[in-house]
Parts: sequence; structure tokens; C-alpha cells
Amino acid sequence: MKRILAALLAALLLFGLFGCHDTTGQAPEETAPVVEATPAPTDTPAPTEAPTPTPEPTPEPTKSPAELWKELDAQFPALRSSYAATSLENCIWDPSAFGLDKTSLPMYSNGTIEDRIRYYTSLKQLLERMEAFDAEALDEKDRFAYDTALQELKARVSCSDYILCEDPFLPTVGNHDSLLSLMTVPDLRSADDAEWFLTVLESMPAFLDKLIAREKSRVMNGMFMTEYALDRTLKEIDEVRKSGKDFFAYRSLGTAMDALGMTEEEQAPYLARSEAAVDDILAAYDRLYTELAALRSNCENPDTPYADPSAAQSTEWYRYFSARLTELSGTENPATCETALAAYDAVLQYMSVDYSQVQFPDDFEEKWNAYKVKSAEEYFNETVALLEQQFGPLNDTFDIRYLPENTDFFGNMKMQYYYDAPEHSSLHFLPADQESSILMRSIACNCYFNRYLAQQPDVSRAQLISAPETYFSGLGFFYALQLARSEAERTGDYTEWYTLFMMTYQNLMTAYTGCLITLGYDKQMILDDLTGYFGMPEDIAASVYQDARAMPLAANEMAYGYAQLYLLYKMCRTKLAGQMTDRQFIEQYLSYGPSFPNMLNEKMTAWTDEVRN
Repeated sequence: MKRILAALLAALLLFGLFGCHDTTGQAPEETAPVVEATPAPTDTPAPTEAPTPTPEPTPEPTKSPAELWKELDAQFPALRSSYAATSLENCIWDPSAFGLDKTSLPMYSNGTIEDRIRYYTSLKQLLERMEAFDAEALDEKDRFAYDTALQELKARVSCSDYILCEDPFLPTVGNHDSLLSLMTVPDLRSADDAEWFLTVLESMPAFLDKLIAREKSRVMNGMFMTEYALDRTLKEIDEVRKSGKDFFAYRSLGTAMDALGMTEEEQAPYLARSEAAVDDILAAYDRLYTELAALRSNCENPDTPYADPSAAQSTEWYRYFSARLTELSGTENPATCETALAAYDAVLQYMSVDYSQVQFPDDFEEKWNAYKVKSAEEYFNETVALLEQQFGPLNDTFDIRYLPENTDFFGNMKMQYYYDAPEHSSLHFLPADQESSILMRSIACNCYFNRYLAQQPDVSRAQLISAPETYFSGLGFFYALQLARSEAERTGDYTEWYTLFMMTYQNLMTAYTGCLITLGYDKQMILDDLTGYFGMPEDIAASVYQDARAMPLAANEMAYGYAQLYLLYKMCRTKLAGQMTDRQFIEQYLSYGPSFPNMLNEKMTAWTDEVRN
């Protein structure tokens, strides 16, 4: 019986494994005996083997925050150069490294509103990438560098709502001034560089036409310049267009190719294109002069820009001024005009006290009247040599070039400096001696400290490039005055210190007055403040007022940075009475690397507390 049940169970199992289901529900028939299969012929192809599965890629090891920051830091040299502060074409060498489309970027500066929109769109993309980075685990030094770079992007993006207010067309700060710098003698290393220079020259007429369109858009939005600014601008443009065949740009390429060693035959095709391009540039300057002169009736009132402070504070210009001060200071919360005004007011009072304490020798006025101003190059080289004695030599030399004679529209000096590539930088001097050449003391300090920090191995590239010009200009003027003061006390000759001090003081006054104008104070109230509160002669007060009215932001880069550094210096000296030398102060300040005033103030305040305790 057991054998019968076992046989039935085996049959059922075989049926379930190899047979078909009986849909009638009847019991299955008995299974036939299994017969072994005949071997297949040898010429029958064997079954194809299944493909070997591709192994999963080995995931890259997770990088630490420090490793990620090192990579990002190394890419930042592609982010900024100082050819044009508002130009991505010149600010980014490799836009693709940041996911940006180079073809959509303006060539230089900000000829149209569309260019500016593209610029800010690109900046926001970069900011989003930065904010996605996990910086919490970075060490203190790297975190400070990261925060500096992040604040720089936030500060610039904060101005995106004020496109119409930006960069008024002015002779000393406007776009056409940048074009003149581009047309000076280029540094050619090959014929390819000559081709690049010609491309730049040939693009300039279209860019000048863009500037005309931009100024007309400012007219439509009630943002056109004042008559005072227009007169200064037209005077400068007129000098360029009337220079004719004496215009220095006709000779720039030939001079550079001579230095390169190219023969006359090799130069000929380039020179023909260059002459035609400069002809077109001068024709574009004619159009620029005519079109701007025709807009005179749209100028802002030069005397009473606003009816009252409340009206000023409701304007786009007021809000833009505040946003620009935010950009200079790096604070996340918008810095107001009143904040800057308080800083300027404090530092001007400190400087007045310092000045009153100077014991001028009896023959000072005689020496000052007889003082022979040296050339810009002498001032520059002397200052750099002195700084190298104090802080160490630089790894690279400065490329100093001389501008042609009779270029009055060029001022006394132009500087082209790439913060991310010092070897490509150049200084442009006029050969003639001018009193303002003494400003090269501060320019030399600015350039020296920039290159000094660039060659320090522990200074972040992103931090160096992201630090605002406020830092370098403020530091340049501060240390130039310190050097001049020390030398004056040593020799008893205060001539150079006095001249540099007065120039710095006037720049601060211009920035201070710009704040008053933007706050809505009328002309007479401001002049009374300058003459009564500060004791300024009436003619100088009127000149300062007009400068500030024409370009209230022009002096802010240097002035705001200097004011904040000077106030920090006073605070540290007060807290560390007798425990800090001037040299210790500046060395500690440099030890953090370049950054925004508010961030450095926090670091220096913590340092003073540590020293005291």
C-alpha cells in the first residue's frame, strides 16, 4: 500500500514539473517512460553564451570638505581679473569651468542693459554653486577665505536690481576710459597676440555705439548725468577725437611689433588693419560726442538734486548707493549711506586732530613752495624698494610702460593689474612730471601688497581675487601715509607727507559729500557743513561739492577702505595702549589675507582681546 502511494506521489510531482495542467479537473493519465535524447550532430552550432555583465563602476571616494575647497580655490583664478570690474569676458578666463557660456558674455564692460542682465545671471549661477558647498568642516583659515569669496559674490549680486544706476559715463570712472587703457602699447609675445590686439581695436566702434544706446536708456529712466559731469566728459572725448593722426593708438601696434622683432614686411598687413581700425574708432568718438552733447537738456539739476531727504531716500539712486556701499563693505545686511557717513565723519575728525598735532618746522612753507616733484616712476620705485626692505622682495617685477606725450585726456597714470596673474600686469605712466605723481606712493603700496600676498603659499587664491579694491586701495593709502610720516619725523621734511595727506583728505571729503548729497541735503547746507564744520575754504568746498555731485561713488573704493582701516588702527591702539607698534598692527592685519573691512575688523578685534588677556 505504501509503495502504491509513493508511486502516485512521484507521478504527481513529475506531472507538476514537466507536464501541462489538466483544465478538466480529471486525474492525469499515466506518464510514459522517459527516453534519453539522441546526441545532436557535431556540426550544429553551440548555443550562444550569455554576455558577461558589466561590473558596476567603482564609486569615487568621497572627498573631504578641505579637498573640495582646494579644488574650488584653484579654479578661482578663472573668476576675476581687474581689466573691467563689470566684464565677464575679461573676468573669466575659462567660463566653462563654472558652467557658463562664454559666447553669451559681453566683451568688456557694460555697454547695454542686456549685457548687464547676462552678467548678473552668470554671477547668480556661480553664487548658487558656492552656497551648495559644505564649508562647515573647513579649518578656520580656509573658512575665512571661503566666506570672503562668498561675500564678494553676494555683494555683487545685491546690486542686480540697480542696473540702470550703475557706472555712469564719466571721464575718470566710465567705460571709454577703460577703452583708452586697452589701446596702449600691448605686450606682444607672438604674431597671434597682434591678431588679438587687432580684434580688440576692431570691436571698439561697436562698443562705443553701445554706450550711446546705454546713455539714451538712462535718459529714458531719468538717470542721466549732471551738466557738470557732461561737460567734463565731452571735454575729454573732444580731446581724443581731435587728436587726429596724432592719436597714440595709431602707433601702439607698430611699437609693440618693433619690440617683438618683426620686420617691416611682416608688420605691413597688421599695420594696414590697425590704421583702418583706429580710423573707425575716431569716427565712433565723433558720434559719441555728437550724441551725448545732444542729450544736455536731459541732465539732472546740478545744484539741487532732491527736494528733501525723504525724497532722496525714495529714489533708485539712494538705494543703489546703499547697495554699492554694501558691496564695498561685504556686509550681508545692506549698509546705508548713514553708516558710511559716520565712518567718514569719524576718520576726518581723527585726521584733523592728527594734523593739528604735527610740529611743522619754521621753514616748511618755504620748502613746500620750492618742492620739485619727482617723476611717477621714481616715486613708485622708491616706495617698492622700501617695502621690499621691510617685508621681503617680490618674486616678479612690475611692467612699467610709458604713455605717449600730449595725452592730456589720459590723466597722469593708468594701471592695469590682474589680481590673479601679476605677470600679465602693467603700469602706464606719463613721462612728464606732475604734482599728482606723488600719489604713486599709495599706488606702489597697493601693488606691492597685492603681489606680496599673491606669493604667500597659505593665502587662498579665491580670497585674493575676491577681496574688494576697498582693501588694497585703503591699505595702499594707509601705509603710504605711515611711510611718509615716519620719513618726515626722521628728516624733519614734511613736504611729501603734507601733499599726500591733503590728497587723501580731499578724497575722503569727496566721498563724505557724496553721502550727504545722496541723503538729500541741498547744496547750501552741504557747503555750510564743509566750510563751518570742517573749516574748508569756500572755493575748495565748491570744488569738492561739484566732484561729489558728478560722481558720488568715485572716491568710495579708496576712501571707504582707508576710513575703515584707519578707524580700526585707532581702536587697536586705544585698546592695546603701549602693547602694539604700528608694524605689529600691519603685520597682524596682513596675516589674515585680504578681505572685507567688516570681516577683518572682527578678526582684529578678537586679536586685541587675546593680547590684552
